[in-house]
Amino acid sequence: MLMGGQTKNMSTESKREAKRRWRIKNADKQRALTKAWAEKNKDRINARVRERYALNPEKYRQKTRQKRDKDRAAYNKSERERRNNAKARAMRSAYESKRRAAKALSAIECAGVNEYFQKTKSSKSVNCYYCGGAVSGSVSHIDHMVPLARGGAHRVENLCVACPSCNLRKGKKTHIEFLNCGQMLLI
Repeated sequence: MLMGGQTKNMSTESKREAKRRWRIKNADKQRALTKAWAEKNKDRINARVRERYALNPEKYRQKTRQKRDKDRAAYNKSERERRNNAKARAMRSAYESKRRAAKALSAIECAGVNEYFQKTKSSKSVNCYYCGGAVSGSVSHIDHMVPLARGGAHRVENLCVACPSCNLRKGKKTHIEFLNCGQMLLI
């Protein structure tokens, strides 16, 4: 008896057709059987793959190249779409403009900023602008009161000394926003 109760008298075509119908009807069972067989015969499958590769390595290299090129093309297409998104372009343009402007200003004011930085770091003790606590000059942070990310300038007038705790909590808030959210200015 064959699958589904067929007899041995069936023609080859009929047997194939019966097997095909059984596989369609029992797709989950067939999938489980195939997976179990593959798990049991890993070494046999790997040996067959290595043998086929050894007989015609260029064919498999070509397949690998085609798959890689197809994947790369799909990635490039999605990347192009992302880059060409009008909102993304506008945001990137605004960001780049701010950075160029800040860089241009910082080149002019750099000497004053460096002097302020050296003076602060060489001090034995400085007071935090936000909490008034004494901080060693070597561990103090130089903070932009109006952050560069929010359009602040990289100038001495926009800098202050802060303890690491206050500066890290402040993040990209302006000094006024930070002070209004519960931090008290003691100086």
